Amino acid sequence: QMVQPDLHIIPIILGGMDENTLFEISSAIREIIDDETLIIISSDFIHYGASFGYEPFTTDIEKNIQALDMTAVKHIQNLDRRGFEAFIEERQPTICGREQIRLLLTLLSESSEGILLDYRTSAQMNLDWSHSVSYVAMAFRGKWRKR
Repeated sequence: QMVQPDLHIIPIILGGMDENTLFEISSAIREIIDDETLIIISSDFIHYGASFGYEPFTTDIEKNIQALDMTAVKHIQNLDRRGFEAFIEERQPTICGREQIRLLLTLLSESSEGILLDYRTSAQMNLDWSHSVSYVAMAFRGKWRKR
């Protein structure tokens, strides 16, 4: 907003939503976006450790966290909302922005391309694999789905 003061920003905060709510929200958003619209989704990825109540494995922690994160990333890159939802249901990963990600996958056209820009974990910095939060940066090229 400092660089472009006329820019309109509409913050949206989402909690859990069923399929009907997801489609109602995506329909409302489609009414106000065009090919010049930038949508930013913010979400941490896996939160691993006792303090997060998420310890599905106790060996090869770094490798297993990365495998979980990259499974989610692949579903997102492939614009596979159903696969992403199945992954969430099955593995119960602590991805706090899962609903925002579901919404994005509903809005993107099938011709869009997801690009992984960066991947990091807090444990890579402090070497404490008993408590780690993952961070993923992605960008998408393409168009918004019309319906």
